[in-house]
Amino acid sequence: MWIIKMNFVKSRILIFLFILTLIVFFACKPSNPFVHTPISDAIVIDNGEQEIVFDKPFKPEKQVNEVCFEYPEKLKIDSITKPPKFADGKLLVIKSYLIDQNGEKWETNSITRNRESYICFTPENYSDWLDISKSNISFIKLVVSSNPKIKVSKIEWKTYNAWDMK
Repeated sequence: MWIIKMNFVKSRILIFLFILTLIVFFACKPSNPFVHTPISDAIVIDNGEQEIVFDKPFKPEKQVNEVCFEYPEKLKIDSITKPPKFADGKLLVIKSYLIDQNGEKWETNSITRNRESYICFTPENYSDWLDISKSNISFIKLVVSSNPKIKVSKIEWKTYNAWDMK
């Protein structure tokens, strides 16, 4: 009887430790480190600048912040850092910049992610951009244009912390 009681106590302790381990594991590392914040639904972007004003100022909360465009066309991608090409050889050149609460312009002209039907940008000075979440800066609008004209399925703000990617 004492042996059965001892095993019962040990098994409860092991179950408790197992549950505690699971809680710590899932609390420390998110299952999906990416946060996608919608900026715009489907729109057509051409060479004229279009302003997308945010409903409320957007404050970057994570270390890595990208402005991403999803488009339905299948374009040729030669390099992750170069614009994709249409079938006729023309490059898709999307220009975008953010305006902060002080009216300052933040050009997002450096391609950080480039895969089929999806391209992301950050400012060229990436090392300063990594600290944006530590600042008091928030953004009130995004200004976009494209040459040639393209239909974009959505524009989103993609954020994550680099340490969540391990």
